[in-house]
Amino acid sequence: MLLGWAIAFLMVVRYLPPSLLLSLFSYVASAAGFLIGMLGLLFAWRSGRE
Repeated sequence: MLLGWAIAFLMVVRYLPPSLLLSLFSYVASAAGFLIGMLGLLFAWRSGRE
């Protein structure tokens, strides 16, 4: 199933302009960094509270 998703993603990516792909990648990277930062803050807050 994951392979099917990867193949479909590659098929879509091939028809997209590179600038759109780059902006999408940067958006995903910033969203992932934000989530990781929020998780880190949550764990630090929980460990400091006890």
